[in-house]
Amino acid sequence: MANPQRATQLAKLHKVLKSNYKPFPFDHKRPLLEMAVFAALLENSSFEQAEEIYASLLQKYFDWNEVRVSTITELSESLTPLFEPGARATQLKKVLQGIFEAKYTFDIEILKKQNLGAAVKDIQTMTGASSFIINFIAQNSLGGHAIALDRGAWEILVITGIATPQEAATGELSGLERTIPKNKGTEFFTLLHQAGAEYLHNPNAPNVRKLITSVNSAAVFPKKGESALKLPEPKPAPAKAKPVEKAATDNKAAAPKPGDKAAEKASAEKANAPKASAEKHKPTDAKSAAKSETKPAVKGKEAPPVKPASKPVASKVAAKTAEKKPAAKPAKPELKKPAPKKALPVVAAKKTAGKPLAKRKPR
Repeated sequence: MANPQRATQLAKLHKVLKSNYKPFPFDHKRPLLEMAVFAALLENSSFEQAEEIYASLLQKYFDWNEVRVSTITELSESLTPLFEPGARATQLKKVLQGIFEAKYTFDIEILKKQNLGAAVKDIQTMTGASSFIINFIAQNSLGGHAIALDRGAWEILVITGIATPQEAATGELSGLERTIPKNKGTEFFTLLHQAGAEYLHNPNAPNVRKLITSVNSAAVFPKKGESALKLPEPKPAPAKAKPVEKAATDNKAAAPKPGDKAAEKASAEKANAPKASAEKHKPTDAKSAAKSETKPAVKGKEAPPVKPASKPVASKVAAKTAEKKPAAKPAKPELKKPAPKKALPVVAAKKTAGKPLAKRKPR
């Protein structure tokens, strides 16, 4: 249920707006995409400026895809007459980019066939647009009842006491659509938007000050250069406790409190624990014990370093000979021996026994 005091103030504001402004006859028959583009240009700017820039974009660029791929700097130069052209260029590019990435086309007229809630959700998911653009599309393209409020409109609502800065931060004013009927929604929007754009252009304009004081004679205007939408400063967060640094050794424990016998006993047991373990592992053999003991240091002189036990000579000789010995060569594969040749038959010599050999006479 709407707040009765707020409802009375809204009705009074509507009456004062009608006496100072006239409804602006903008084109309601634009396609859904072009209505989103026009809303991005209209936010925080006057209707006349938005219509002028919209017409210049149609002449300067081949289509909306060329606007989408343009840089923010280039778009900002084209949107110079608008309030905060850099922010308007960023919002326009964001809307076109979101629709193209979701549909791969700029024809989104099919959304008009959906339910109002589903269509609004799809547009918000695709574009990530501000509440002003979403409510403007819902009211003027989808047949819904949602009054779009930009920064200038919120400034007037907060200064007149109709809204609070916290409500302006959320972008929702409870009871607005209940107080202003649907058949008067477009008229109220155009009147309030004109007043808000004029306030942003010149907060000290006599016409705007007269309008605000007519609604609330006790209205408090912000100081020069400040905004009425300034939220209260957040409370400082409690300081985090610094992490306790670890002790240098794990054996050192926190000192027990005086008088705490249990804590003193526990700390004494922890301190004696390493001594007990050292005694436990002491060598029992007499020889090993003698080796482990070192000579006490003479006063004023450092103890000489203990020489390591010398290895036996036999082991040294064995090591040297092992080093000198060349590495064993890999065994050669055995070759097959050729088969033995058959011996020729021995011809029996003629017996010449008893016959002397005749000597040859020289010739």
